[in-house]
Amino acid sequence: MGVVSRGSGWPGFHMGWGDMKIARALTKASAYGKRHLMQEVDYRLGKGWSKPDKVTIRLTQRCNARCLMCDFWKTKTREEDEIPIPRWIEVIEELHNWIGTFFLSLTGGEIFLKKGAYDLLRRVVELDLSPTILSNGLSLSAEKHLNGLLESGVQSINFSIDGVDPEIHDKFRGVPGIHSAATRAVREIKRRKPEMIVTLVCIIMRETIGQLVDYVKWAEDMGVDRVLFQPIMPTFGKSKSGHYWYRTDDRFVKDQDQVRQVMAELIALRDNGSIIANGADEFGKFQAYFADPNIVQIHRTRCMLGQTNLNIDEFGKMDMCYMFDTKIGNVNDGPISKTWTSALARQKRKEIKQCRRPCMAACYRSFTLAEKIRLFLEYVRMGKI
Repeated sequence: MGVVSRGSGWPGFHMGWGDMKIARALTKASAYGKRHLMQEVDYRLGKGWSKPDKVTIRLTQRCNARCLMCDFWKTKTREEDEIPIPRWIEVIEELHNWIGTFFLSLTGGEIFLKKGAYDLLRRVVELDLSPTILSNGLSLSAEKHLNGLLESGVQSINFSIDGVDPEIHDKFRGVPGIHSAATRAVREIKRRKPEMIVTLVCIIMRETIGQLVDYVKWAEDMGVDRVLFQPIMPTFGKSKSGHYWYRTDDRFVKDQDQVRQVMAELIALRDNGSIIANGADEFGKFQAYFADPNIVQIHRTRCMLGQTNLNIDEFGKMDMCYMFDTKIGNVNDGPISKTWTSALARQKRKEIKQCRRPCMAACYRSFTLAEKIRLFLEYVRMGKI
């Protein structure tokens, strides 16, 4: 007999926690399934009738790391110029009322530098959203920040850790000791709250490619749940990168034999049930990318970001893709739903549909229905939904 669910609205009905999780997952699956069908229709029509699946909110560009592959920390944005947390809570409530359930990604900079971040996380959890958080781990060295995270109710967190070697990671993240700080945070989270899903995100570049297999095993030994690999890309946040940026970038992997060997080893690990989260076909496509980044649309023959993704920056500006200008408005201009269906948004959807730029951004890929089902079931199994 299950535990009585108080306030369920069904007199005499007994529902165990397992049943509640299944019912919750089925409800969300139904919502995502219906939305997928609408997105397929809207891809052809471009009217904005479908609602986004994923909302990415950049809370701040301020950061306590000095990464060589990102220019955000150089922008010197002031906290008083950014949208404050109480307003972000209103925005997320508006999104929830409009969309229903959706994947929420909270990014920076470093989000734990944002005053009131844990108030936001608690409200997100109350709305039954499962946020994805990316952190460099430095702030979580402080007990108040670690406690704030663990007590917020958030179920998962992603850490940027480039390889097993602290010296390499510290060099490219620009802060001595940042590798140790991040790994301590991972170990402490898994010790104090083992059910929290921890994902490590590693950039494939010349200095890390030789240690990727060891990285997977190292992460597994720490109790990490997933690792995700992404190739080095042009400097994030930089206004312009030359078409042939990779020819002069020392971080780009130019040894094709090494790429083929390491990708084969990672495929074997993945096929043998390791914690690698990349899709089955991605490592083969990584090989093509490192051969020539300018001929690879790594994830798709079509792009549905105009139907599936909404990005909002720290000032409230909304767009659908970071790779070129797709700005459609600001959250303070009026209802987000009206901006999503505006004439400008329809024009940007047309431009996205026609885009043939090389694209390696794993976090913005357009998933097929089969991929969405697989990912959804994986998230249910892991407790993220």
